[in-house]
Amino acid sequence: MLSGSAHAEYIYTFTGREFAAVGNPLSIPFVSGVYSLTDRITGTLRLDDATVLQNGRLLTPPLSYSFTDGHQTLTDQNSTLDAGFRVEFGFLSERPYAWEIFAATPTGGIYTSGYGDNGDAAQLGDSRASHHLSQGQARWTVEHVVPEPSTLALVGAGLVALGIGLWRRLRAT
Repeated sequence: MLSGSAHAEYIYTFTGREFAAVGNPLSIPFVSGVYSLTDRITGTLRLDDATVLQNGRLLTPPLSYSFTDGHQTLTDQNSTLDAGFRVEFGFLSERPYAWEIFAATPTGGIYTSGYGDNGDAAQLGDSRASHHLSQGQARWTVEHVVPEPSTLALVGAGLVALGIGLWRRLRAT
């Protein structure tokens, strides 16, 4: 049985800077344990096309998410998003301008935030890494994925053919 109807979605990809990057002269990057200054946080958020925004702020949870710091990958399957999760979009902008994302497990977590500037932090057991950056040093890209009608038509035709074949086989016995 097919689940749900085809729908468009947005895939937001976040690329943080290496923990060695310093954008604020008052901020010193910190790493310990398994982390190094070359590690960084990257990740994706998948949002349904019908995602609810209020004053530019995301009100519905993402379809799925995945964030990694190079030592752990936290997804909607193995972690939870903190209740303070927020993503905000500027007027007529499809890229986030403010966000606070904290995915956690019992043994670790990945945190990224941005509003004017950016801060990333990661924890895995006793290992930690963090830094604070100046405005514009984190990168978000967006991709709008729409199922192609021809692909849906081919899948539908294949299912019809399978149904006819099964019907003929059952009728012949």
